[in-house]
Amino acid sequence: MRAKLLRRNARSAFTLVEVAVTATLLAALLGAAAMVTSAGFGAQRTTALRAGLENEARRALHRIALELSTADLGSIDPDPAGPFGTHQLQFRQVVDVVDGAAVWGPPCRVELDPASGSLRFVRAAGQANERRVVLSRRVADQLEGETADLTDENANGLIDERGFSVQRNGDLLTLRLTLEAAELNEVAVQRTLETSIRVRNGS
Repeated sequence: MRAKLLRRNARSAFTLVEVAVTATLLAALLGAAAMVTSAGFGAQRTTALRAGLENEARRALHRIALELSTADLGSIDPDPAGPFGTHQLQFRQVVDVVDGAAVWGPPCRVELDPASGSLRFVRAAGQANERRVVLSRRVADQLEGETADLTDENANGLIDERGFSVQRNGDLLTLRLTLEAAELNEVAVQRTLETSIRVRNGS
C-alpha cells in the first residue's frame, strides 16, 4: 500500500514539474511573440510618421515655390546668396501687366520662427489686410546633418542653416526643409526635402 502511494506521489510530483516547465516555456513564447508584435507596430508607426512628415514638407515647399515663381528677384530681401542663405525673406509678386509693364503686388513674406518650429507664409505683410498661413509647426532647429558650429557638415554649400533655408545662385532659388517629430520612445524622426525654382521677373 505504501509503495503504491509513493508511486502515485512520484507521478504527481513529475506532473507538477511538467506543468511548471510547460508554463515557463509558454510564458517565454508569449513574451517573444509580444516583443515581435511590438517591434512590428513600432516599425509601422515609424513608417507612417516618416510618410506624414514627407507629405507635409512636400506641401510646404510646393506652396513656397509657387509663391516665389511670380516674385521680383530684385525685391527679395534679404538676398539669400552666399554661404549662409536665409530662413526668412520678403518679396513682391507680379499681379498684373498693364501696357506691357508689370504691376507688383503687396509685400509677401516667408518666415520661420525657430523657437516654435513654425513656418509661415504671409501675404500683404505689415498691412491692414495681412493674411498668415502656417505651413508647418514641425520644422527642425537645424537642417538635417547640420549643427551650429560655423561649418558645413551636410556638404550642401551652406553654413549653420536652419531647418528651413533658402539659397540663391543667380536666378535659381533652392529651398530646403527638415521636419522633425518624436516617436513614443521620444526618438526624433526627421525628413528632409529640397526643391528649386527659377525667378525670372526682375533682376
